[in-house]
Amino acid sequence: RAKSYHRRMARVLVIDDDVEIVSILLEVLSHDGHQTASAGDPAEGLRQARAFAPDLIVLDYHMPGDTGAHLFESLRRNNATKATPILFMSGEADPAHIFAEISDASGSRFLAKPVKLDDFRRTLNEMLGGSKTGGSSMGKLVLVRHGQSQWNLENRFTGWVDVPITELGAQEAARAGQALKGIAFDLAFTSALTRAQQTLDIILRECGRTGIPIERSQALNERHYGDLQGLNKAETAQKYGDAQVHQWRRSYDIKPPNGESLKDTAARTLPYFNEKILPQAAAGRKVLVAAHGNSLRAIVMGLEKLSAEQILKVEIGTCKPIVYDIGPKGEVLKKSEESFV
Repeated sequence: RAKSYHRRMARVLVIDDDVEIVSILLEVLSHDGHQTASAGDPAEGLRQARAFAPDLIVLDYHMPGDTGAHLFESLRRNNATKATPILFMSGEADPAHIFAEISDASGSRFLAKPVKLDDFRRTLNEMLGGSKTGGSSMGKLVLVRHGQSQWNLENRFTGWVDVPITELGAQEAARAGQALKGIAFDLAFTSALTRAQQTLDIILRECGRTGIPIERSQALNERHYGDLQGLNKAETAQKYGDAQVHQWRRSYDIKPPNGESLKDTAARTLPYFNEKILPQAAAGRKVLVAAHGNSLRAIVMGLEKLSAEQILKVEIGTCKPIVYDIGPKGEVLKKSEESFV
């Protein structure tokens, strides 16, 4: 027996060259009360999208004569469909390959063929905004620092050096994923560094959200520690003195030799966050950010409007999620560090 879902009725366009799949999906959509249209090739799909003005498009990634990526870009260039959510389906490509080929993964999701109808219904409902919020525009933003890295273990300054997480770091990420399991993430962001990406992959696997779009950016990288990178922290303190090392590590605007201060980190992280990440949460989506201690401190500083003195007292532990409820203007409605769902 099919599960019951609280739904918003919508106009859904299915673009797929497999007649049988189209027939099944149209039957499911019509049964659930949605208005439907379909197309069997990219050219017809583009025409239908312009004429039908769908609320959501279900798009097969592999069709004769074109790819889903090309059609996606055409849809995004059209005023009528430039913001329409798109649910990709494919029996060949994985989501990482698909989302790497398209210009903007925001609002997009992925299901592997053969598609389970319960998964299809649930994903459709989540994309239309009816499954958890009951039509509310409130979104969630979850910040997670990566699990213990190899150089965390060795007490070294890491910065932009690309080191993996340890076995303990993987366990920390798994626990965070279990704690966040009740949040149906729509998309995720992470840095260009392996330790944050590994942490994100483990969390999403534990949450059962491996098919969501992921954007990676150097803007979310850890603070660059310059000449200190690779040095043991205790040995560095012996060489330069505890006071000097403490100043390099904990001041707001004093940078280590050839490195970045927290102020410098915020200058590259916050514009990216305000342009790319916060608007997604403000639009009612559930957003996961897996990054680093200092890039996340910069985000916390901006979100909570903390002063340079206040942010210096903020500590962000490895894989201890910070969950914000975000309002439609990007404002923080609630913050939680203990109850994650």
